[in-house]
Amino acid sequence: MAAIQISAFNSALPGITPRRIQPGFAQYARNADTSLQSLQAMKGLRDSGITTGRTNPKTVYKYANGQWLAFADEVDVVRSPIIDDAWERIYWCGGGYAHPMMASISTATAGSMPYPRSGLRLGVPAPESPPAATPDSDRGEEPITAVTAVYVFTFVTAYDEEGPPSPPSNPVVRWDADDEGSVGGVLVTIPGGLTAATDIRTIRIYRAESGSFQYVADVPYGSTSYIDNILSAELGIACPSIDWDPPAENMSGIGYSPGGALYGFYDNVLTFSEAGRPHAWPIGYRLSLQDDIVAVAETTAGLLVTTKGAPVIVTGSSPSAMSAVRIDDNRACVSKRSMVDMGEFAIYASPDGLVAVSSSGAQLITSKVFSEKEWQALNPATIHAYRVGASYVAFYDNGTPGSFVFSPERGVTFCSEYAHGGYYDRHTDTLCVSLGSTLKEWDKGAQAAYLWRSGIFEVQTGRTGFTCGKVIADGPTMLRLIGDGQTAFEYTVPNGSMFRLPAGYNRVREWQIELEGTAEVFSVQIAQSPEELV
Repeated sequence: MAAIQISAFNSALPGITPRRIQPGFAQYARNADTSLQSLQAMKGLRDSGITTGRTNPKTVYKYANGQWLAFADEVDVVRSPIIDDAWERIYWCGGGYAHPMMASISTATAGSMPYPRSGLRLGVPAPESPPAATPDSDRGEEPITAVTAVYVFTFVTAYDEEGPPSPPSNPVVRWDADDEGSVGGVLVTIPGGLTAATDIRTIRIYRAESGSFQYVADVPYGSTSYIDNILSAELGIACPSIDWDPPAENMSGIGYSPGGALYGFYDNVLTFSEAGRPHAWPIGYRLSLQDDIVAVAETTAGLLVTTKGAPVIVTGSSPSAMSAVRIDDNRACVSKRSMVDMGEFAIYASPDGLVAVSSSGAQLITSKVFSEKEWQALNPATIHAYRVGASYVAFYDNGTPGSFVFSPERGVTFCSEYAHGGYYDRHTDTLCVSLGSTLKEWDKGAQAAYLWRSGIFEVQTGRTGFTCGKVIADGPTMLRLIGDGQTAFEYTVPNGSMFRLPAGYNRVREWQIELEGTAEVFSVQIAQSPEELV
């Protein structure tokens, strides 16, 4: 090799021996932005001016009207899947909550931070006791219109959420009409001891005569009885909430499913809500997998479900018709918060490195980036990560907290910053991370000096060594030439003019180039003669 030239920069591939790293890739990179194939300094954190009211929250979420939610632990948060939801509801679970929760914007952000200030248990329970049905005692001879009726009732919340029905009442013979015009007169007694834990406002009564339960009337919550004089021909719609069960109490994850539904999971069970009914989670919509679920992400291929075993792709046309296909890869997910939707694929942390899963299968995408030892040294179980553009930004805590930015095409660069939680705002392309009680904006602050070291260039030793060089950059840059593992030359290159190298290194076989600074670097050349420089 007569000259060394780097004209396109990429990040690091530390999992490859330095002798096999392709020109342009680094053995090590810190705070190096190579997204444009030049070498630029990443920026540090910038104060957003947003406070959360909580110190180092692990979960932050941007709500409506610029309000931010902050949770001490790992919590899944989603907005209502209902278009133009009048209450702007949110739903969350995990993080030590005894059951899934919901709140409207008015209750979640009432009073002082941290938000949410309060919430309600997600779902509407079925009444435990049946109503009692008593016929009118002042009746004459039974008319031919007499029918046998059975009653149930449901709870309806202030958010128009209806739960499953009560057990049925005792049968009662009901007079629909007689020659004298008397109708019904059935006394429906509603049992006491009901709970208002889910903000129940209404009791909805249904009646069945020969088939389904049909709507009779609404009465205010707290009512103890109702006189049913509704003709059979005047009955309303069939009860829609027969299977609208509350979600499982131990649901630990929640997110969006195609078609306006939500998904949730606990243990090895993936469960779904009714489309457009985020409070209703029919037991029949539950899907049992082979292994316990760790995380779920919505991708173009379907729902990617990572587990303590092999990942699974779940697809279906509706929440009631979902099916699972196990992917032929046994790499478990070791951190729920490491799962990131990257568009056509998703990335998660496994014991061996980062795994990408798409419709074509699973692939370990860091085999050339991290050795097994290097990966385990990061303590991957602590990783929480976010998508920023086409990059995977991850934070880890191995006793010395840090972060890295990974791209399947460019490799990895390590960063000086650490955060406890984060939220990527797609509308502004900004990653907000939690540090203390304020939010910081990732890569928006002052420039952080990069350090970029190339792989090894092997040259033939002889009478003529390298004599000159050139660095094309937009400002002064520190250049170090490392020969056979020792720093042979260190120079702050002021401009793009040629500079001379000291003599005496013609016996050096292995060279590396190291750059440090904040100026953008476009190319580096080291040559045996000025004629070789471009």
